[in-house]
Amino acid sequence: MASAVPGRRMPAAQPTPARSCTRTPPACTTLTGTTVVNQSWRKERILNVPLCKEDCERWWEDCRTSYTCKSNWHKGWNWTSGINECPARALCRTFESYFPTPAALCEGLWSHSFKVSNYSGGSGRCIQMWFDSAQGNANEEVAKFYAATMNAGAPFHGIIGS
Repeated sequence: MASAVPGRRMPAAQPTPARSCTRTPPACTTLTGTTVVNQSWRKERILNVPLCKEDCERWWEDCRTSYTCKSNWHKGWNWTSGINECPARALCRTFESYFPTPAALCEGLWSHSFKVSNYSGGSGRCIQMWFDSAQGNANEEVAKFYAATMNAGAPFHGIIGS
């Protein structure tokens, strides 16, 4: 039987059925969290928020050897115990198995909440996951840009969806 110790790698050649297999190293945990919150009551959410390409690539690199049992964390969890558990017969595999590319992770993990952008950090056109807060919030300019775009009536799909 493969180890269930957080941070210890399980053999990818032998995926195992799991009730809860979301095990992540510290670098990945800060991005995905270790517990998914039951959000069935929510009526609105973000959709296709432009995520800076290099941040998506870093996220994937930090998480690709972590384990999960699902490719979409927004829905499909077993909540009968009160916490998120893998669905019946779900296989515990590496993120890389479920998300073979950075874009597959960044766009798929949270039901297309993010869309990988061709823009880079500092452009003011994509959300940055990492920035020096001593220099201010790098994402304020991004929010202002898209708010102005929406207020001007320009077609932009992606900041808020239901």
